[in-house]
Amino acid sequence: LSRLLRAPVSFFEETPMGRLMSRFGTDLSQLDTQVSVFLESAVQMVLMLLMFAAAVTVRLPWMLPAFVWSTICFWFPCKAGFRTRLAAKRLGNAAMGPLFSNLAEMEQGRALIRAMD
Repeated sequence: LSRLLRAPVSFFEETPMGRLMSRFGTDLSQLDTQVSVFLESAVQMVLMLLMFAAAVTVRLPWMLPAFVWSTICFWFPCKAGFRTRLAAKRLGNAAMGPLFSNLAEMEQGRALIRAMD
């Protein structure tokens, strides 16, 4: 977003409106619908895992290295999955750009069509 705000005016003249709309339209809809549910679930899961690890570690202190090792082994696949999901989202937005561009042009041309009738 900061790069977009610092972009020169020529960027907006060259980039089709549909590409911009597809990029920010999907991001905002996901922000509206999914972030609150995901955040609540993630916080609940992290707190449950911490309480579970604390309870087991108090009773069996030798399990602490196993918890640390499993956390490290789980972190890297999650990070790779996040990168893959971002790449897929970029490809999806690039593919939807022409569609949104055509829809935006049709919306702008509707006033002209009505004026001709």
